[in-house]
Amino acid sequence: LYKVINLQNTVSYLKIKDTQKLLYVIYRLSELLDENHRENWLRGILKEIQITKDYYYKKYKAVTWKNSSEDQKDFVAELDTVFKNNILPIIL
Repeated sequence: LYKVINLQNTVSYLKIKDTQKLLYVIYRLSELLDENHRENWLRGILKEIQITKDYYYKKYKAVTWKNSSEDQKDFVAELDTVFKNNILPIIL
């Protein structure tokens, strides 16, 4: 699974419009990894997108906060549904 979700060396092609949404996706993906690989994978991805670990830990759940926009709340609901219905059943 670690190799499947390895996004390193692809990020330079992406145009990030909403960093908070991206950080939430990274968080959800990292939760799929066992703890042995999670920290290394997260460090590598954050390095690729040039975001510090401190910033990540302050903002990765910002889209779930009370003051998040409706767009962000809808995004979280849709992404959580995809993980629950489509991704988790495959790996569990």
